[in-house]
Amino acid sequence: MLRYAPAVAVGRLVRWVARKRKPGGGAAIPGVVVNRLAPGFLPQVLNSFPQGLVVVTGTAGKSTTTRMLAAIVSAHGKRVFTNPSTANIAQGLTSAILAQSTITGRIEADIAILEMDEGHAAKLSERAPADVCVLLNVCVDQVDRFFDPQLVTGMLSKVARATTGPVIFNADDLSIVEAVQTVSTERSVGFGMGSALRSTQLRNMGYVRPALAVTPPEICGELSSVDGRRASLRLDGVDADVHLPAIGVHYGVDAVAALTAASRVLGQDYDPVLASRTLSALDPVFGRGETLTIRGQEIDMVLIQNPTSFRLNVNSIPAESDCVMIAVGSDVRDYAYLWPVHLDHLSRLAIAAGPKAREVAIHALYNDVAVDSVEENLELALEAFLALPRPSHGRKTLVFSADSMRRTRRYFDLAEQGVWES
Repeated sequence: MLRYAPAVAVGRLVRWVARKRKPGGGAAIPGVVVNRLAPGFLPQVLNSFPQGLVVVTGTAGKSTTTRMLAAIVSAHGKRVFTNPSTANIAQGLTSAILAQSTITGRIEADIAILEMDEGHAAKLSERAPADVCVLLNVCVDQVDRFFDPQLVTGMLSKVARATTGPVIFNADDLSIVEAVQTVSTERSVGFGMGSALRSTQLRNMGYVRPALAVTPPEICGELSSVDGRRASLRLDGVDADVHLPAIGVHYGVDAVAALTAASRVLGQDYDPVLASRTLSALDPVFGRGETLTIRGQEIDMVLIQNPTSFRLNVNSIPAESDCVMIAVGSDVRDYAYLWPVHLDHLSRLAIAAGPKAREVAIHALYNDVAVDSVEENLELALEAFLALPRPSHGRKTLVFSADSMRRTRRYFDLAEQGVWES
């Protein structure tokens, strides 16, 4: 690893300069530089953890599932290296490593648990195969980047084939089931919803090919029920109740995925009571249903990444909420992508914001939702949002796309932790 010291030194210098010029931004630039100077650096580091590499990938739920899994494994006494939710591509992963490594690129951790973008996970699997992988789902997401969900299925299949140990897969998603067909049954470990939930919720999950008419493969982790933030599940025949970080069946699915993966990662060391207690104590990942205090005001943060998450998360906002802002950034290239979502659950929209503010406003008005203000400049919109009177019901709610989320976090200096420390 000593041969990578010059590249690491340059990367750290670039990181320092980037942060000086743009506080809270430029996080990926050091990774770009190091990957150009030392193409073997990232695979070398990923292969260096004594207890292996765990990769969490798929369309939706990566950040939450990774955070859950990292916390559970850490609670069992393991030193875990993990990455921020927005650092799930090659340059972001390298930047996360630079922030925590020695000058030679060494990370003082037993195991790496990383969320990875589907495409980058497939590419990295050629040189840094996972010891355990978690395949979550294939949803209609980022169609401007991948064009065809079948391409995503192929990428995830490549990750599964390269994985040397257990492949944890979503048995309710036919695309995922297809992706693991070439993996031996001894290494395939399924999770999913129980029959009652499947019959009522599967159509809402946004999978390209939900397993509606197909009996799922035998599963080891099963989500039995969700009531608000309480979820009941069964793992390897043992029942457990957990408290979810946010409201929604999709968070329950993330929880059963994380617990199933943790049981395989930890093996005989896995303590189901400790795992459930740790998961229940977790706060949400940034923007995924969390509540932050900004300038003395409590604000609910809600991230939308695709039509499914838009629908599920907007529907989780209390109907009487009367101070909601929706900010959609340039990451949504064609707003028509989000038009299938019904917004009539909202009583009104206080501010439509961001580069797609006008499209947001038209969408809301088309759904008979009144819009008080339209502001394309996100920073001005955020200041206007904070200046609004406190709502008569509940808290102010900020709904944003990934680009607007990152800009909001940077504007309010809400840095996200990049490493899970035991």
